[in-house]
Amino acid sequence: MNQPVRVLLVAYGGGHVPMMLPVMKALRQRRPDIVLDLMALTTAYVAARNAGEKPWQFTDLKHLADPAFVDEWGARLAPQQRHPDVSDEETRAYVGVNFWDLVQQHGLEAAKKLHASHERFAYLPLHFFRRVLGHFKPDVVVATVSPRSEEAALQVAVEAGIPTVSMTDFYLRVFDPYCKRSVYADRVTVVNEQVRQTLEDCGVPPGNLMVTGNPAFDSLADPECRRTAQAFRERQGWRDKTVVMWAGHLDDYTTIRPDPVKATDYPLQVEAELRRWVDAADDRALIIRYHPNEMHWFPPGPEHPRIFTSTRAQHVHEAVLAADLVVVQMSTVGLEAAVAGKPVVAMVNSPHALRVDFNYEKLGVAYAAPEVALLAQVIDRALREGCVDPALARREPAAPVIAAEILSLAGRGSRI
Repeated sequence: MNQPVRVLLVAYGGGHVPMMLPVMKALRQRRPDIVLDLMALTTAYVAARNAGEKPWQFTDLKHLADPAFVDEWGARLAPQQRHPDVSDEETRAYVGVNFWDLVQQHGLEAAKKLHASHERFAYLPLHFFRRVLGHFKPDVVVATVSPRSEEAALQVAVEAGIPTVSMTDFYLRVFDPYCKRSVYADRVTVVNEQVRQTLEDCGVPPGNLMVTGNPAFDSLADPECRRTAQAFRERQGWRDKTVVMWAGHLDDYTTIRPDPVKATDYPLQVEAELRRWVDAADDRALIIRYHPNEMHWFPPGPEHPRIFTSTRAQHVHEAVLAADLVVVQMSTVGLEAAVAGKPVVAMVNSPHALRVDFNYEKLGVAYAAPEVALLAQVIDRALREGCVDPALARREPAAPVIAAEILSLAGRGSRI
């Protein structure tokens, strides 16, 4: 009797696990007997559980390494500050397993030096994921664009001859780390032709690339999601208001330990300007939503009847669809808003945008606000003129296309 197809999916939090969840749903619709093993890493675990999944995390699999070593070194090296959605136990397991892998690769003394200088940025747990693949014996391995565990899972699967899929979520430039990888998945899905060409120029074989869109964006076209967003506006008493969403994030990535004051300074300047914009007219309202992995870094502002702070309890697409316009630094939410047909304003001179040379205006996605003080003027223009490029609005869901490709790859390799 044929065994059911088994797929190992590995994803971090933020915008990564939301790509996995609709693909998993589409896989089950096509193949009800499929076995899906989701490794939901760090903040992805709570998001996956909230979506009804039963994910794996490092705590569940640390026995595949050296549990005693993992417990000892995880306790020694785990950072004192952690995200509230990640348990102390999981933090210790994650750090301990990754340090154990560093030791396997480099020896104890070299691993100590690497961890001291780079911390999590040194992680690429190849040895651990070889054991993970041996444990689950998947037919296909799926990850997104993240480094560390996701990259390791794809790399060892390619090494073992197991078919792989990597879903990219955003724009990529030739100097991005993803574009410098030595190993790529059998299928790399991308958001548009522009990204496909960039990866081809970086040496990814054209036959490996598929323009599918981002499956995390699929619900933007869902009528039920749109009804939920409208209901939110009505509950807030905002039916006739002009609603702006601020989708911000930390803006200091120059070190392995960002300075909280420096990292929050610029986004809080933008928030303050948007609060002044709201106060200037009674028909204005504001949704404030910081990156879900970073919300705890931002102090709550003063309460205001026309300002709502959105958390992970609210789906980001409800907030996007409830807004008339979205303001970002360089968040993926900017692209999501454009795909939803919303005008987007980008803070193109934010410190991090300048540091990595990322500009949503040059990509044809947003209006540029060159200074915080000019934000209100740019908002007025964007509201008058509408979405920069209505052609960005996408209605065909990506998840079924990617699910079909995953199933087509199953059986082409061999289980470990």
